[in-house]
Amino acid sequence: ALLASFRSSTRQEIRKCLRLGVAVQPEDTAEGQAILCDLQRAMRERAPVETASPDLLARISRYWLRGGSGGTVLIAREGNQPLAAALVIIYRERAHLRMLPSARNPKTSGKASGSHLLLWEAIRWARARGCTLFDLGGYSLMARPEDPLWGVNFFKRGFAPTAEPEKVVAVHEKMSSPTIAASAYAVRRLHTAVLRRRAGGRRR
Repeated sequence: ALLASFRSSTRQEIRKCLRLGVAVQPEDTAEGQAILCDLQRAMRERAPVETASPDLLARISRYWLRGGSGGTVLIAREGNQPLAAALVIIYRERAHLRMLPSARNPKTSGKASGSHLLLWEAIRWARARGCTLFDLGGYSLMARPEDPLWGVNFFKRGFAPTAEPEKVVAVHEKMSSPTIAASAYAVRRLHTAVLRRRAGGRRR
């Protein structure tokens, strides 16, 4: 029933990953944490996401994840090739998606990113441990089609197409000054342009 509630394109991507042999496993190990960090660092170059060091993830694993009782790291692979990774934190009945970076150019023959299957398996993993809520994390209400966060929103929406995002007001939105609001939008557009230039330079 839950899978059927997803957007049709999301379900198709999940099935594509399965056909291509993509597999998802918990890997709360030094190797899994390093893969998560590497993918997150690479994603930071094309979208405004936070990075984390292997040392930080090791501490999170030791003091919070605790062998799966408080969360885990999951890795999506095709064979030995990591395609995407996720950090899931559990608190009471709610699971929180803290990171979900993916490779920009996955080497799967059908060009599946692995992210859709990874998130679906993360949801199933959390449900098996008694979680009744799954928080998909940040959702930008300010994102525009040219913004990298627009794609993040679209991806997450596929798993909850009818849900209403929980709204958190940003500091600059609390202020009535149109100058401050315009400045915030300008900074966002500039950041997006810089990320695009960097990505274009690497492709050349």
